[in-house]
Amino acid sequence: MKTLQLFVISALCLFTLNTYAQNDWDGVPIPADLPDGMIWELDPVSDGFNYESNSSNRGEEFDDRWNELYINGFSGPSATSYHKDHVWTSDGNLVIHAAKDNQNIIYTGCISSKKAFSYPMFMEAKVRQPSCMLAANIWMISQDETEELDMLESYPNVQEDGGWLDQRIHLSHHTFIRDPFQDYQPRDEHGVKGTWYWEEDRTSWHDDWLRIGVYWVNPNHVEYYINGKWVRTMKSHEHSYLDEKGEVQTVYTEFDALDKFGYTEGTGLSKPQHIIINMEQQDWLTALNVWPTDEDLDDANGRNFYLIDWVRLYNVIPETGVVAVEGVTVSEQEIILQPGETFDLDHVILPANATKKAVSWTTSNPMIATVNGEGVVRAISSGIVTADVITQDGEFFARCKVEVVGDAIPNPVQSIEITETALELNVGQDITIDPIFTPADATDQRVLWESSNSSVAFVGANGLIAPLKAGTTTISVTAQDGGHTDHIEVTVIDLPVDTVDVTGISITPLAGNVEEGDVLSLSTEITPADATNQSVGWSSSNEAIATVSPNGTVTGVAMGEVTITATSSDGGFTATATITVTEKVCVPETPSVVITSSVTSAKINECIQLSTQTVGETCDGTTLDQTVSYVSSNTSVATVDNNGSVCFVSEGTANITITSIEGGESVSLLVTGTADDVITPPTGLVIEAESFVATGGTYGGFETYSVNGVTATNYNQTGDWAEYNVEASGEYEVEYFVGTSVSGAAIKIYVDNVEVGSDAVPNVGNWDNFTSVKSTHKINLTGSNTIKLEGAGTNGWEWNMDYFVITPTSTEVPQPIAVTGVTLNSSSIDLTVGGNATLVESVSPSNADDKSVTWSSSNDAVATVSNGVVTAVSEGSATITVITNDGNFTASSMVTVTSIIVEDEEFTVEAELFTSTGGTINDAAWGGPGLGVNTTSTNINWVNSGDWTEYSVVVPATGVYSIEYLISTPQNDAQITIEIDGQTSVTNVPNNGQWDSYSALSGGTISLTAGTHILKVTASGSSSWQWNLDKIIFRTLSAARFSNVALPDYSEVVLYPVPVSKVLNIKGLPQGEYSVSIMNISGIPVSKQIVDATSKAVVDVSRLGTGIYFIRVLGNGIDIRKKISIR
Repeated sequence: MKTLQLFVISALCLFTLNTYAQNDWDGVPIPADLPDGMIWELDPVSDGFNYESNSSNRGEEFDDRWNELYINGFSGPSATSYHKDHVWTSDGNLVIHAAKDNQNIIYTGCISSKKAFSYPMFMEAKVRQPSCMLAANIWMISQDETEELDMLESYPNVQEDGGWLDQRIHLSHHTFIRDPFQDYQPRDEHGVKGTWYWEEDRTSWHDDWLRIGVYWVNPNHVEYYINGKWVRTMKSHEHSYLDEKGEVQTVYTEFDALDKFGYTEGTGLSKPQHIIINMEQQDWLTALNVWPTDEDLDDANGRNFYLIDWVRLYNVIPETGVVAVEGVTVSEQEIILQPGETFDLDHVILPANATKKAVSWTTSNPMIATVNGEGVVRAISSGIVTADVITQDGEFFARCKVEVVGDAIPNPVQSIEITETALELNVGQDITIDPIFTPADATDQRVLWESSNSSVAFVGANGLIAPLKAGTTTISVTAQDGGHTDHIEVTVIDLPVDTVDVTGISITPLAGNVEEGDVLSLSTEITPADATNQSVGWSSSNEAIATVSPNGTVTGVAMGEVTITATSSDGGFTATATITVTEKVCVPETPSVVITSSVTSAKINECIQLSTQTVGETCDGTTLDQTVSYVSSNTSVATVDNNGSVCFVSEGTANITITSIEGGESVSLLVTGTADDVITPPTGLVIEAESFVATGGTYGGFETYSVNGVTATNYNQTGDWAEYNVEASGEYEVEYFVGTSVSGAAIKIYVDNVEVGSDAVPNVGNWDNFTSVKSTHKINLTGSNTIKLEGAGTNGWEWNMDYFVITPTSTEVPQPIAVTGVTLNSSSIDLTVGGNATLVESVSPSNADDKSVTWSSSNDAVATVSNGVVTAVSEGSATITVITNDGNFTASSMVTVTSIIVEDEEFTVEAELFTSTGGTINDAAWGGPGLGVNTTSTNINWVNSGDWTEYSVVVPATGVYSIEYLISTPQNDAQITIEIDGQTSVTNVPNNGQWDSYSALSGGTISLTAGTHILKVTASGSSSWQWNLDKIIFRTLSAARFSNVALPDYSEVVLYPVPVSKVLNIKGLPQGEYSVSIMNISGIPVSKQIVDATSKAVVDVSRLGTGIYFIRVLGNGIDIRKKISIR
């Protein structure tokens, strides 16, 4: 046995050299019994944990098998918080650790298998449980969290009042409905016994290593094992268990004990499940105020470590070897339903003798349609989804397109009724209630059941009421269609029931013969006939020869003789029948070919793919050869190759004859070639729907698809739109070629973002039947235009489109209107460096067809121009020219640029205003934010070594800047690094003994260029904890001289008018001269003036373009900075 010293265990353990057997479980027998002809196959998820790992380095062996947390983002029940830092491997064990913070949050570990597993399988683990009152678990759960199998759930502890829990191990399972949430876990009060296993001579399970296993035989059969000993079996109508004295107890139930309330709709535990290993504080203990103590979670006491030596999982496979799944097909490729309707999809696993046939079903949007574990699709609301069946072996999938059409359920529920108004039940007296619908054949008869007091009586999804204790409750039923409701008052009493005891049982017939694979029905008679409890359990003395169902149906399995026993639930009286199973004479079936594809027609020059499956009984277990040959009866209509690809060469029909290489009768399929019936649009401009230049809207916009040889748009929902560039001039009619299966669809058209109008789109019953819809609106186009089409109906889903056509309303060819000249609004402009101004062109005549122009500058080093906006770059002059594209007419304006000097600049980076953060140390376990820094309203804190922040900063002017940090730390070895434009500045941060006593720290100087930049700040010291930061101040060297001057708040200084166009007045300055600097929004200086303040100072802004600017007034000990608007 591996050992682990239970004192403070570091996740960063030293590597040790150990010698292990090939597998830790070698020599440990598997306690479960295999069916004849089957063997165990070890699955690669099996793990001896013979490797060292920690939260920052799990290693390949761990990562290949496990996720370091739960299967999704769930962080734990109740006060539990899963953290990867509380899981590691050491000394050959998986270690799960628990701790608590001062907020009563329990931090524990959780791992989950990357793969999901399915029956038949056996899983076993060797564990040493903690003793801290937390649940120690090994369990499995389906990806959708609706089916759960618990191999181990126990609450080992050393608390004074915890002995009952410490003595027991919980062996159970759950079935769920997630919305609205309902949970079935079998308990004694549900009539299901043996959930808690215990032994009368054992007081605790936490002191020793323990082997615990589960054998998942099939969806309706699960077995549990402890230390290699069988302790419990759960079946649908029979469950057995070892009681505390070691005696076998068997209970028979009329209800399905695995899923009493019908949450799986009769499919049992059928879904593949992931393995989960964890510790947790559960809700029911929190509700009772039962918690681990501080001593329980003190590492020095060793109670808070859960050790798993190994986990092994075996699949059950044939002795002849695994036959791998090679694919799956579904009975339909496309179905159309109305809301509330259902359709049963069938699937076929290929090959037919594949070993692992478990599958799961899912739909792409359960708000439109759902599918259960048996492939039954239920339509919910209008839309299109896919229903997928996925094999567990190989993850092959087949898909069916599900289209839900119609605005409402075809035959809606008008009312729902429970015939009784009140009911009195005794504890344990289960009853099922069936509501009455009006009309009786309402399409959607799904309901939701609810008990106002589920501790008195619980009600399941199937209407089964389980009385639990004396009291009253209201049982309500609500129709999902329409929300109609009714209720019944239930009174539960706990009184002794007058019973008539069973005195005997007989069976008919007493003997019988049945062939292998055939069935024989047995019946029983209880004596006396009026006995209260008439339930009977059935068993076979050898299920390898014959099995028996809960209703007495015997199925022959193999030749031999077997005793079938019927046992009365009341009194345990028995009767037996001797059944002889004879050899079934197998008559090989003539092979037959089944066509599995569904498409039988296409247009000329298109092809369809046929698929088949050859079936038939071979008697010797051999697999039929699936090779077939294809012959076309009319190759002038359709040809077919050896792979079943049928291609149409002309309009008409042909029979494709398919013959199996195994022999048997051939089958024929009639295929049809149709004419290329693309509608010829009227004379005009055809715009393909898929040629949009942009798409978007409420649901993300249009998508494109191919159907019947054309490409079109689909997935169009209300508010989605697409835009098209169209070159045309004049008045046009519009015709759309669209298809829809919903009512209330509409198209809204815009020209150059101006709404023109909407047109209704009729429901043609087929999304792909593109028919003409002529718009009632005409559009006027001029040159280059943008046409936008929007889904504008009321249904939600809209229409698919092939193309639309615009046709001129007049056949006359319009005469082009040529350009005759161009002028500018100004022949000269003066700017300072960084300033801008806008030139506006006027093209003559005003109704010219092509008024587009091109702009240019004679010297881009002095001034640039874009769409008439002139930007000053450097001192000098340049000529800005505009030229018309029609006729090459020109106009010019002279630009004169002067330079300015702004000496003193300063900008501040507030530490808390970062744009992003990250790091390498996850401090969430200590209350921090995780990776990266924490922000307050004035600073950043919780800064670990390696944490970083990034900022977008505007440098007002090019120059050399000093760096000043307002920073604080009580730590040694703290350091701060900044990076900007490839430059780095590193500064050691002295220990001032406080986290929040911010003092100035010089960071040297750095050269910066004017404009917007990305600044990165990194905590680069070696100490785990670094510093808190308030801000960083950058000053040009001249401005730095005044950094220690405390400037008063001159609130009496007023700048007006706002916004300003020509002259800015500054009132309230003391008399004297002032330097006034103005920067644009990018921080580039555009003006500097010296003004004299008598009663007020006057600043000329007439040469500055429209926009937002920053102004700085400096002089006479005053430094004022404000934002102004110029128009």
